[in-house]
Amino acid sequence: MVRVVDYKSPIVLEQNYVRLMDFTKRPMKGFVFVEEGRFASNEALQNWVELGVEHQLASKS
Repeated sequence: MVRVVDYKSPIVLEQNYVRLMDFTKRPMKGFVFVEEGRFASNEALQNWVELGVEHQLASKS
């Protein structure tokens, strides 16, 4: 699960292996669920971590 800044959500959700987070059976705005196939390499995982960090930094400003 990754929290993504609002303006990037539509682009991120277009990717394979990515969907809205719906842990409570309702979509959770700003959260996406990333299946294993989307972060198979260290580089791919790093991209997802950076998206999460970007959201964290944006929420503090």
